[in-house]
Amino acid sequence: HLPLRLLQDNLFEWHFSVRGPPDSEFDGGVYHGRIVLPPEYPMKPPSIILLTPNGRFEVGKKICLSISGHHPETWQPSWSS
Repeated sequence: HLPLRLLQDNLFEWHFSVRGPPDSEFDGGVYHGRIVLPPEYPMKPPSIILLTPNGRFEVGKKICLSISGHHPETWQPSWSS
């Protein structure tokens, strides 16, 4: 289990680590990244950025996901009670 950690001085930036899946070319790797929440969150999407070279995503650039700040037009916050 790898933790998600809040930076002590910035509530809008979280750091995470994920392990590469077993039996894959990423097996044994640990990949570090950060999630940056805009001040308008949850009305605007977070940015997800990988900081470890991994051969899949460009280091230091926003990951292109429909649920990330790379495509803000597809972000839909949901509310529930």
